[in-house]
Amino acid sequence: MTAADGRVGVALRATRYDCLVARVTVDGAQLWRPSRVQLAPGELSCTAGLAFGAQFGRSPH
Repeated sequence: MTAADGRVGVALRATRYDCLVARVTVDGAQLWRPSRVQLAPGELSCTAGLAFGAQFGRSPH
């Protein structure tokens, strides 16, 4: 879990390629499950910081 500027980010990993990322702000909560391709070695990591990044909610294509 990470908190910054009134926002909270949470990442939950079930397996190597299964991750659920949540971002909570005053406007509500958003959930995103990155694809297996996005979680491949050398790509995105399943961390709470991902909730604040530009990649949050984006498709790999």
